[in-house]
Amino acid sequence: MSTRTRLWLLAATAILIGYPLAAWIIGFIVQEQVQAREQAALQRAGPYFTVEERTYRRGVFGATEVVTFGIDTKGLKTPAAAALIALSSYRLTARNTLHHGPFPGGRTFALATIDTELVLPAEAQKDLDALFPGQKPYTLRTSLGWLGGYRIEFSSPPASGEPAPGTTIRSGGMSGTATVTRGQQSIALDFSAKGLGASSEEFQAQLDDVRVKSVKQRAFGSLRLGHPSVSIGRLEAHRKAPEQRLLLSVQSLQIIDHSSATGDYLSYSGKLGAGPVQAAKLTATREQLEYTATHIHGPSLAHLVDSLRGVANAAPSAPSADQLQRQFWDAVRSDGIELLLHDPVIEIPHLDYDSPQGAFRLSARLTAPELKREDLERGSPALVAALTQHLQANADIRIDTGLLDKMTEGTPGNGDRLAIAARQLEAQGYIAHEGNALTTHLRFDHGKLSLDGKSFPPSRASPQP
Repeated sequence: MSTRTRLWLLAATAILIGYPLAAWIIGFIVQEQVQAREQAALQRAGPYFTVEERTYRRGVFGATEVVTFGIDTKGLKTPAAAALIALSSYRLTARNTLHHGPFPGGRTFALATIDTELVLPAEAQKDLDALFPGQKPYTLRTSLGWLGGYRIEFSSPPASGEPAPGTTIRSGGMSGTATVTRGQQSIALDFSAKGLGASSEEFQAQLDDVRVKSVKQRAFGSLRLGHPSVSIGRLEAHRKAPEQRLLLSVQSLQIIDHSSATGDYLSYSGKLGAGPVQAAKLTATREQLEYTATHIHGPSLAHLVDSLRGVANAAPSAPSADQLQRQFWDAVRSDGIELLLHDPVIEIPHLDYDSPQGAFRLSARLTAPELKREDLERGSPALVAALTQHLQANADIRIDTGLLDKMTEGTPGNGDRLAIAARQLEAQGYIAHEGNALTTHLRFDHGKLSLDGKSFPPSRASPQP
């Protein structure tokens, strides 16, 4: 036997012995990680969600787990617990099939893969099988990384069926991924649905080309900063009976958000836009909202989020609704004061609404500088007075008269009353006519409101034109 042959045999023997040993050792690590992830998920869900039953059978190259989640109703007292009590009889059971690394299932290089299947009641499973005849309704696979992160992949094929007589559900297929780093320091999401529809004898709805993307990083402990976005190609809802009628139609809806931190301060900005929109009597060719929030104190906002989360988790077992309300306002008052003392600024650079009858435009800026802690920590009347004195707001408003006429269409007398009021305000110098539009500049400063530079409302001593 040649030296080369002996080396190959030794290598093959090492692999045959070493790989099962490595997979067996990895199995212990995977079991510990899976249990830790389940505990973390329960903590995020709240103190009333529990693991009622769990079996974990570990082998050399893989494992199986069956876990049942339920709701613990002990100690639930307030009306806020009603929904949990109503759901307490339901159980959610998941069956996980695990393959240990280094090459789980021979498909990838990872610590392990987990294929998850929900165990549904017989009737629900029958309805699902009717929607997806001869095929799996979904696949859900988690790949555990070597550095403590994981990646979830989800997909569902196109489907159509009648879960109930006269009711039809359609899906063009869905897919998505979630990539999470160790300790959930970073979470990236990407989900898409080609089309979702539902119809009955009286109603029909359709949702097309849905896309959700998000990349967020942990900041200040409990906050998430990054770049989420949502887009919808088309959303329509129709009433089919007793009369055919369009309830809502939205085209090209897009929501984009951005948040970042510089030192202890956060900046938020976003945009909401849509193409043609039709609802009731109004039809818009374009809608757009842009907003910014700057100089937001990150530690104070994180503490507020933690406080409100604690109040929400304790809500079902609170002795009374009044005490729960007091806890909520105590948290808002305490941490909200800290936010206000750092002089946040909120702006709306654009709020645009275009329609065949005309357009509406709004831009605004809001801030409350130089607030003092002693002003804000007093009772409600003093708090309101302090905010009123320090609040500074500016807004520019423009609306076409044709749009005003459309908004009052079908309401006898309202259009005439609005026209009379507009003429009076214009005569007093509070609004101005620019072509076919009404405009004004609103300013609120040190407790006083003015429109186009004139104090509003007018004093009784002011001469009337």
